[in-house]
Amino acid sequence: MEPEPPARSEVPDVARKLNAGEQFLMWAGVLMPGLLAPWALILAIGMSYGSGNEAVSILIVLAWLAILVGCCFLCGWIQAVKYGAPNLKRQAWVNTSLFFVGQVVLSPLVGFGSCAIIMNLNA
Repeated sequence: MEPEPPARSEVPDVARKLNAGEQFLMWAGVLMPGLLAPWALILAIGMSYGSGNEAVSILIVLAWLAILVGCCFLCGWIQAVKYGAPNLKRQAWVNTSLFFVGQVVLSPLVGFGSCAIIMNLNA
C-alpha cells in the first residue's frame, strides 16, 4: 500500500476564510500607513523648518515607521494563522516582510494620491 500524502495543514478550509473583523484589520493594515504617510511627512518637515529641532522630526518619522511595521506584522500574523503555518512565527515574519515590500509601493501611492484628490476637490 502507498502511504497517503501529507495533509497541507490541520486547519479545515472553512476556517481559512477571513471573517469580517479580520478583513477589516487586513484592509486597515494595508491602507493606514499610506494614508498617514503624507501627513507624517508634512508634520516632520513643518516641525523641522519651524522650530529648527530635527529630533522631533526624526521621532515623527520613526513613529510612522513603527506604525508601518506594526500594520505589516498584524497582516502577516493574521495570514499565517489563517493558513495554519507549521512554524507560525517564521511564517508571520516572512509575510510581514512581503507586506512591507508591498507598502514601499503602496504607501506613497495611496497617501499622496489621496492628498492630491483632496487638494483638487477643494480647488
